[in-house]
Amino acid sequence: MKDFFANIFQFELTTQCNWLPANQFLFQLANISLVLTYFVKPSGLYELIQLRVSLTCAGLCFGLWGGTVICSLDCMVWNLAFTVGNACHLVYILAKMWPSPFKNSHHELIFVNVFGPVGLKRYQFRTLMTKAKEIQLQTGEYYARQGYTDSKHISILADGCVEVLINGQSTNYVELFEFLDSPEWLTLTDDDAPSKYQVSLVAAEDSVIYQFQRKDLFTIFRKDELLKNIFDSIIGKDICKKLYSLHQSFLMKDCITIV
Repeated sequence: MKDFFANIFQFELTTQCNWLPANQFLFQLANISLVLTYFVKPSGLYELIQLRVSLTCAGLCFGLWGGTVICSLDCMVWNLAFTVGNACHLVYILAKMWPSPFKNSHHELIFVNVFGPVGLKRYQFRTLMTKAKEIQLQTGEYYARQGYTDSKHISILADGCVEVLINGQSTNYVELFEFLDSPEWLTLTDDDAPSKYQVSLVAAEDSVIYQFQRKDLFTIFRKDELLKNIFDSIIGKDICKKLYSLHQSFLMKDCITIV
């Protein structure tokens, strides 16, 4: 045991080296795996999987090389420990990405009808919904009042129906899986002070709403640019649908007036 630890603190430099032959293929494969990690940009879970796979392969090859070729116990133990650590992290990531259905039925319906069709992954949607607050409204209960309620969040209707009022007059309805305040979303940044709602929103029937705070979403989007782009595209589509619906309602009113 004394001889085993004798060389730990020895350090010696020399200019006269007797170069050894190239090491066995396990050593080369381990270093190739490490080189591959330099070309992985860990911007998402798929890239993180590639990184962990490369590190796991490198640690395993170094461990086998240390234990079977140079017969170095410390080299084998350290690298096998690195292998186990990276392999456990890899299993955790894969489990996180497993496409299992959501326990909350509203979450599942929102994903299937809104976020899934545009390419958002379930693990990304789970991250998004960790910041969501569920709000239940009774028929006739106000979600927002024109000119009074701060617009510092964005919300999606998961169940029920919400009526939109301007100066007390009904203009249109927010239907299932539509956003209640999408027009305000694209006009503000995370640094802007909250504005006031330009409309009133009242539950036309018992409704369930999921609300996201603006600052919470921007914190997530800074870490996942793809998620931000997908979310903005969904909001843009929702705004176009609202404008078309509003335009149609105005045309109908004009036709009734002419008749």
